[in-house]
Amino acid sequence: MNVSSGSISQSTTGDQMYQCVVEVTDQPTRTRTLTIKVPATAPSSLTEVNKTTTTITVSWTVLDSSDADGYVVNVTSDTDTVQTVQVKGSSNNTITLNGLRGGTTYSITVRAYQQLLGPASTISVQTLPVISSINWTLVSSITQLNNTQYRIDCLTTDINSSTDVYWLVKGVMKNNSMYTSIDVLTYNNTLLVYPDPLGVSVNVTCIAMIGGVNYSQSVILHAPSGPPNNVRGFLLNPNGIKVNWTNSSETNGYVIEYTTGDATRNVVSTSEEEIVLTDLSPMSTYTISVYSYIDLPSVNNTVTVLRFDVPSPVTSLSVSNVSTTGITVNWTIPSSDNYVTYYTISYTPSCLELSSVNETVSVGPHQSTTTYSYTLIGLYSGMDYTITVRAGNVLGGSELSMSTVQTDARIPSGWPLLIQVLQVNSTANRFTWNEVNCSERNGPITSYTVIISNSSITYNLTSTERYIILNDLVFGTEYNISVAAVNSVGRGPFSDPIEVEIGIVPGPVGSVSSMMDTTWAVISWSVPSYIPSDYPIITYEIGYHILESGNCSMVDDDDIDIQRLQFSNSTNGNTFINITGLNDMSCYIFGVRAYTDNGYGEWTVIANETLELPTDTVSDNGSNQGIPVVCMYLCTCDILFRSCYWC
Repeated sequence: MNVSSGSISQSTTGDQMYQCVVEVTDQPTRTRTLTIKVPATAPSSLTEVNKTTTTITVSWTVLDSSDADGYVVNVTSDTDTVQTVQVKGSSNNTITLNGLRGGTTYSITVRAYQQLLGPASTISVQTLPVISSINWTLVSSITQLNNTQYRIDCLTTDINSSTDVYWLVKGVMKNNSMYTSIDVLTYNNTLLVYPDPLGVSVNVTCIAMIGGVNYSQSVILHAPSGPPNNVRGFLLNPNGIKVNWTNSSETNGYVIEYTTGDATRNVVSTSEEEIVLTDLSPMSTYTISVYSYIDLPSVNNTVTVLRFDVPSPVTSLSVSNVSTTGITVNWTIPSSDNYVTYYTISYTPSCLELSSVNETVSVGPHQSTTTYSYTLIGLYSGMDYTITVRAGNVLGGSELSMSTVQTDARIPSGWPLLIQVLQVNSTANRFTWNEVNCSERNGPITSYTVIISNSSITYNLTSTERYIILNDLVFGTEYNISVAAVNSVGRGPFSDPIEVEIGIVPGPVGSVSSMMDTTWAVISWSVPSYIPSDYPIITYEIGYHILESGNCSMVDDDDIDIQRLQFSNSTNGNTFINITGLNDMSCYIFGVRAYTDNGYGEWTVIANETLELPTDTVSDNGSNQGIPVVCMYLCTCDILFRSCYWC
């Protein structure tokens, strides 16, 4: 006898029939039949009927009683089976599943069963969230800084907001005291928070407790990691300041707070990294604080104090990189309470013939260093310069800071001027010249070199005297004479030579005397002791100017400034002249020299002071507008021509 066994798989649907056949030799065959009932179809139209935060109700189309004895409902979350429920009776097609978690997605499977389970129908359903959302809203202006108000809204479902909702703010639990009903199941729960302290991000958590389970959602109000950097400001005008800064962290904007000494507070905001503050009070001190913000303002504001005044003077003024034509001027910028928008650099050469030069350079107020440098070019070589620097803004300039410097020397580029030879006597001649133009000296002149080009004579002078007595020239001989200036670097170019024939110009006049009045003088002299026989005197030239410095009673021909002389001439052999138009109470230097066809003799000088103008005058009765004419020590006064005559 053979015995066999078998099984039916749960996945097999529909009724299954098994037969057991027993065959024995010489016996009749016996057969037994077994039928196992299995639903052939799955419940159709599996549908979500209702749900809450902890329940789901589903329904389906019933099967005929011949096809099902009931149903099995299986609930899973992810891969975990949450619960399995048997529904007896083929006509029962609805079930409410309890004890679920809010806001969770469940897979719900329904099978009909008889002796075995039939095929499945499946639906996915999510329970209502206990907390559906949490958001924040800026209630007041961000410019209120640590008084800025933020509203946190937490939307809950199917829960008692008065007893089952809490807040967690920076680790501190708070009761829920503000809530409003949205509908039967939904409430909006509200909490007001403030950024205290500044610069700290705030984490707010809404907590709902239901069925012994805590549900929570959080929102973070972000603050920048640090304040703006390099906050600086400068004056635009007497009522305005421009402030700017840099920022190293994420930000959505900036808040600028500025106050005066009387605690007047003003706050503005901007999305840019600079702002112009207007309508400010002149001559007031402002404290300016700049905050950045993301959701909340930053911590640790950076403060700049602005005083509406001219800048402080620059300090530590020095020079460097000195060359023949340029120098670099360095200084320390004024202290931070005075804001500079420009510097004026003035450099004045020691040469009086040259003018001072002013250069203005505009600067931003956000210098990263405390020192500033400016290079001057195109300067004269070997020249002493007085350097001044003035810091300025729209309100004016600071006091001057001063330094002196000499550019590097190079050989002179010019030669001595006004070269002439004056006969001293029959055997000696005085060779004189004026200084090199000061812009062409290229350094202090230390000596001169004189050459006589048509002879072998060269004079290397070792002083700065601008003359030489020539004793070894031959009478009646023509010479070509030149002179060059020498400084510490070397000798400059020679002047164009002058042709001189020794002994053919007159000697100096003698016995010069003066008679002074208030506005005129009479100068007299005697004829030169030497007059070339073939070259008679044509005229006498008289030059004069006010003596600015020195002793009026002790002068020589070196005190004459050729470039300042006023000239008059005495002809017809006269050895005196009346010079008018002088200033009273002034020291004048007078020079007299003779002139022939071959040139001028040497100057002979005298100095004297005009008298003080008296109060009594002689009037011309209106014909000459009452111009006073005064004669002293003379015999005749001619009112018509306003001149005096000798007795």
